[in-house]
Amino acid sequence: MNPLAASSTTGDNGLADEPTQETASAAIEPLSWKVNIGSQMPQKRLAVAIITMIVAVVGYMFIGGILGALVGVVVMVASTAELFMPVNYQLNNEEARSHCGFNVTAIRWDNVKRLIDMPDGVRLSPLEKNSRLDAFRGVYLRFSGNRDEVLGKIAELIEEYGSDVGRETHS
Repeated sequence: MNPLAASSTTGDNGLADEPTQETASAAIEPLSWKVNIGSQMPQKRLAVAIITMIVAVVGYMFIGGILGALVGVVVMVASTAELFMPVNYQLNNEEARSHCGFNVTAIRWDNVKRLIDMPDGVRLSPLEKNSRLDAFRGVYLRFSGNRDEVLGKIAELIEEYGSDVGRETHS
């Protein structure tokens, strides 16, 4: 028997027991990295900060005091969080995951239908064909000087856990 093969045993009740140590050793090592987009675009970060202050003033004046200002600031910060907080990425045996602030996007490997190569990253899409919804579906993984490592890990994980995947290139 292959020592790296996944295995489980069946107990007296006919149900599968917990996976053995052999299964755990067969797991592919996860890959994690972080990208701080805001540090690469300080002008954009400053512009968003100024616009956020303007939104707070407008909210205060027209919506109703401090609550209006607070709502405006929360909306602006939530929608531009990538400029102010690092984006954490992880590729593991179950899924590809992007996490920034309260925003978490993930896609399981068996749901990945296409890889869309971009200049600064790759989108893992659940859509089989090119669609206008591509920008809103799936997970976008930005590279941080680790393009080959990320693409290699994606290929390894899709081969092990995924389905048939098409590949596109966008420049």
